[in-house]
Amino acid sequence: MNLPYGPARGLPAVVLAAAGLLATGCSGGGGDDGAAPSPDPSATLSAVASPAASSASPSPRATPSPPYPTGPGGCHQDRGWSDVQAAEWVNEGQIGSTVWTDHKWGHVRFDKSIAGFDGPVCTPIAVQVQYWKVTYRAPVDGSAASDGSPRYAFTTASLARTQVRVDGRSVRDVYAPKSVATAAKNPCVGYMWAIYTGGPLSQREMATDITTGGLIGQSISFPTKRVAYSQLAPPSAPQVCDSAGHPVGRPNPKAPGTGVPGLPSITLQPKTP
Repeated sequence: MNLPYGPARGLPAVVLAAAGLLATGCSGGGGDDGAAPSPDPSATLSAVASPAASSASPSPRATPSPPYPTGPGGCHQDRGWSDVQAAEWVNEGQIGSTVWTDHKWGHVRFDKSIAGFDGPVCTPIAVQVQYWKVTYRAPVDGSAASDGSPRYAFTTASLARTQVRVDGRSVRDVYAPKSVATAAKNPCVGYMWAIYTGGPLSQREMATDITTGGLIGQSISFPTKRVAYSQLAPPSAPQVCDSAGHPVGRPNPKAPGTGVPGLPSITLQPKTP
């Protein structure tokens, strides 16, 4: 899966650690294969010294198996899959690469499967695309992270949720609400969206940690594995926000933690209602 364009530029690296959930209205993929083991020196010497070994035919390489091969019916059987298994399939190849080049934040495209490789699946899967407003707030106690960087809180409020049924046989598009797509930059308010399988997220399944900006990229942690992917458009100047999530001053581009690559991350904790 090709990732969308990164977080808004000019923002600090920001880490949000959730302590409790906020208002709601209603991250899959394996790692790289390890490096191949080094050849045994004695085996190498033996191969060099033996003409027979040097003339031996190379061993044929095994062809990688497709992750979701199709059966006689032209589809991959997904009956009985859990929401987590379905999310893994969605993240494997259904999130279309063209989404990340049209510059429309929050646009999600589910591509057709590569037949015989990643589907299609036999039974359509219920997939949710949900959008939230995220408000950053200064903590009441004025606490800071262990490295001295600022600490904030955040709350979320659901704006829209769309359910689509995806099986890999056709292209499906979902767009962010106009209130999000056309929203101007705000010092304290950002937006987040997520793709997940099954029913609406419960309060206990909402985001607990958010890291964005700087050199560390972007990561949103949910305490459920049925979230296939998520993205944040962070506020423009959280350092000027008060505990109510309102700007109390003009952003200072030279203030510590305002987006200079390599600066310590900014830690944020969700505000407890």
